[in-house]
Amino acid sequence: MVISIVFLWLSLCCIVTTFADTKIIDINIPNSAWDGNRSLLCNTAPVDPHQYIISYEPLYRKHTIRHISAVICDHPSHINQVWDCGQGTYVCENGENEVLWAMAKDGPGWHLPKEFAVPIGSKKRYLVLQIHAPPNMKLESTSSFNSTGIRIGLTDRKPTYRSDIAIYGMIGYIPANAKDFTADAFCWWPFDDTPLYGISIHSHTMATAITGYIYRNNHFIELLRADPAYPEVTIDISSRNITLQSTDILIMRCTLTNPNRRDVKFGNDHSDEMCDLYFLYGTKFDAYKKHRHVLCPGDAQKSDLSKLFAHLPQDSTVPDEEGYKKLLSPFNVTKSTY
Repeated sequence: MVISIVFLWLSLCCIVTTFADTKIIDINIPNSAWDGNRSLLCNTAPVDPHQYIISYEPLYRKHTIRHISAVICDHPSHINQVWDCGQGTYVCENGENEVLWAMAKDGPGWHLPKEFAVPIGSKKRYLVLQIHAPPNMKLESTSSFNSTGIRIGLTDRKPTYRSDIAIYGMIGYIPANAKDFTADAFCWWPFDDTPLYGISIHSHTMATAITGYIYRNNHFIELLRADPAYPEVTIDISSRNITLQSTDILIMRCTLTNPNRRDVKFGNDHSDEMCDLYFLYGTKFDAYKKHRHVLCPGDAQKSDLSKLFAHLPQDSTVPDEEGYKKLLSPFNVTKSTY
């Protein structure tokens, strides 16, 4: 498969600024790269070892792009080049990357609690920006708006915990004309003594509720009942002082409505549906080799919660409107129609 190289900008695409003990890296994609023929573009920036990521800030104009994500890897598909990373191409060689953060539906940035950060490691690595835009988008440049990207904050101060992410997602499909169709992902938690400090959701257009639970000692602990109509926000739940154990089961339930007369599959394209729940957790640095990103895929046609317990709580298919608004209150966001 031919991967098209769109442009090469060293000075415009990657900007590094240092303030005291904090370094800021801006990774951008110029507006002129969106020429009406692409919907997924990527760019990279090198990052030195022995640093820790402490913040993500999307740089964009509202109602333009669909989704911004950041990953890190040793060998990106291209270096210092904006390239078309759609059509099944790899962002990093062999698909080996660590998901760091994502935003959709005009969501805000994320500053990790001070006890947590993402370590770069002991060797030079690469941050990769991926932007998913509406099909055939064109963007004109102006004096105040000439690129879209992400601003990543780093420090050389080692935190108490290494930040990792558990991604719960779906495969399969939503049946045609389905209303309040439920799809579940659930996995035993693989580690002991891991603080759960953040949570986030992601979907496209069909999800009406995304709910998350811990099943512990024959009881459900509700983490959130989210309304996907709001912008995608990473929520700090560190004040709840939740510590996960290997005897816990983490559960995601997606409730979806498909108004189409055809099945719609779960997938990465915008014409597909997505339903993800991200759990952010911390580990001690001496346990690093034991703790990697956790992936828990659920099959919409085959996953059967009844094998473990009779049923989820009755309200697991509806958002907690007031409770979720309270969780979102620090971000001053409203429901999005974009």
